[in-house]
Amino acid sequence: MRMLFATDGSNGASVALEFLASLPLSQADTVTVLTVAERGERPRAQEVAETAARALGARGIRTSLRVERGPVADAILAVALETVADLVVVGSRGLGTVSGALLGSTARALAHEAVVPVLAVRDRHEAPRHVLAAVDGSPEAERALAFLVRLPLPRGAGTTYLQLAPCERRAADEILSQAARASTDLIVLGTADQTTRRGLIETSLADQVLSGAHCPVLVASGCFAAWPIAHRREAVAGTV
Repeated sequence: MRMLFATDGSNGASVALEFLASLPLSQADTVTVLTVAERGERPRAQEVAETAARALGARGIRTSLRVERGPVADAILAVALETVADLVVVGSRGLGTVSGALLGSTARALAHEAVVPVLAVRDRHEAPRHVLAAVDGSPEAERALAFLVRLPLPRGAGTTYLQLAPCERRAADEILSQAARASTDLIVLGTADQTTRRGLIETSLADQVLSGAHCPVLVASGCFAAWPIAHRREAVAGTV
């Protein structure tokens, strides 16, 4: 699996790094470590990326480095597409040592785009053993379940499946309640992009679950990662 780990050097990113390093990755798996720097901050961003890469390398994980500029979410998505990433991993919150890289809002922005599956890590330093997969019968849910099968999880990890009704208005509450009851340490969200209006604000299901969950959340409804690798490369090159 090709993974892209975006870090800003924050505590939240450090938790995500430990979570990623604890997964049972194989020699076939690779991680691209990415930092996004503002003008004049490239040396510090390079240092943050190198520190993360060394930590992963110490676990025997193959890594490469990228330092980019621009809006954080846009830069992450661009590199994810360029490197043909299967999964983007970010911390769920925390203002890091690279200014402007606030990964809490970035995680929500990436999940909303959902071009590539996004794993937002919160309050979990170790690989998950109790997974909750929330699905609604949509094509997005089918892709999420197919991706879950590929996800490197510890031997003996179990999955509970929560079937949601299409367009269920209280889906987020049901997911979070079930996650709490089952001591879930990873929520996999595979649903169509449901939205709920609260007052004058419309929030997506992914927004609500990411905001309310006390464990990592994988928004796996992105369709791009389901394409064959050759097709994805052609799409990035602008040939399809």
